[in-house]
Amino acid sequence: MNNARLRPPNVRRTVTIYCRWQNPGTGLVKPFRRVLRNVYFSEESNSVALKTGAIVKELLFLQCFLEPGMTYVPVHEWNVLTEAGLDGKWTADDMQPHSIVVPYETNHEFDWGDDDAVTDAENAFVTAAPGALRIQKVEPRLIGTERAQHVSLRA
Repeated sequence: MNNARLRPPNVRRTVTIYCRWQNPGTGLVKPFRRVLRNVYFSEESNSVALKTGAIVKELLFLQCFLEPGMTYVPVHEWNVLTEAGLDGKWTADDMQPHSIVVPYETNHEFDWGDDDAVTDAENAFVTAAPGALRIQKVEPRLIGTERAQHVSLRA
């Protein structure tokens, strides 16, 4: 019997994350597109009670494993980088306005704008792009072996 047929399908996939950054000189903001190619992806339909007592549906669970050429930085470090310093880095923010995750690769780019204009553009994109969601929770898991280190996202 061929054991390869018994293995579950590969659930790793490519996703696109949009991480906001504000230019300290102009005050304009832009969600920067980052494509991550080593992401464990799971759709969930169960409801989870949060500490607040609210019940939410968590539609996506993602484990973004570290990959060459794309370094995860916490959002507080991301916000102090220069624009040139953003190259090869990504982050995710679970505070308002939440970062966006798309469960496939997309080429959409956002324009620079003030906070309100960018939020409106993001909301229109989330509505129009199939499967696009705002990230609700970010949990860096950067311990253990290099293969095990990842950032967990829930959207």
